[in-house]
Amino acid sequence: MKKIFLSLVSIIFIVILSFILLLCYRHMQIDDNTNIILTEFSIEVWNENPDSRIYIVNDLEHKYDIISMNKNEILNLLGQNQCVVSNDHITYTLGKKKEDLFLSYYRIDFNEYDVVIKTSIYQD
Repeated sequence: MKKIFLSLVSIIFIVILSFILLLCYRHMQIDDNTNIILTEFSIEVWNENPDSRIYIVNDLEHKYDIISMNKNEILNLLGQNQCVVSNDHITYTLGKKKEDLFLSYYRIDFNEYDVVIKTSIYQD
């Protein structure tokens, strides 16, 4: 009976540990140099690692309804670090993935009421 109980506890422990690791892995990537790259958006990561924004921009759009935000809300959320602000759009530098030759940029377009109407990622 004790063996069965220990086996059951071990299996439960392995299942729980696997689940935790899966959740953690969901927010990470590993590059060719085995560096761990966070892919979960946070304001701190966005502001402190502008060259790694390319890895977290998808999570940003998943967590926030960017399209319905106005220009002030965008600037309050993302700041003005490594970006160009104009009347009808803001463009943030995203950095580049190792396999990319060019930098990526995140462009947020606004209508005449300063409400986001479109976002796009492009390379230059």
